[in-house]
Amino acid sequence: MKKIKVLEIGGNRLRKIPKEIGKMVQLKHLELKANGLTTLPESIGNLINLESLDLDFNPLKTLPKSLKKLINLKTLYFSHNKMSDEEINEIKKLLRQNRGY
Repeated sequence: MKKIKVLEIGGNRLRKIPKEIGKMVQLKHLELKANGLTTLPESIGNLINLESLDLDFNPLKTLPKSLKKLINLKTLYFSHNKMSDEEINEIKKLLRQNRGY
């Protein structure tokens, strides 16, 4: 499973993503939209090659701080979640730091 580059598992009513997802270091695109995710494992920060992460339409209230390790992340979708404005601003700040803004 380490060689998978695209994983699309949206719309599957998933409530939890196992921490082992962090072992899929070759992932470039991860689609988790339209599930029932309330949290993500910190190990998601190990996906250093990830370029696109789609978390739309999940009841997420927060994202792991390990997202700052995703230095190749170009696109992050997280609309229609339950994140506060404060949390969204924190995410934007982390992503700007990754890009040196």
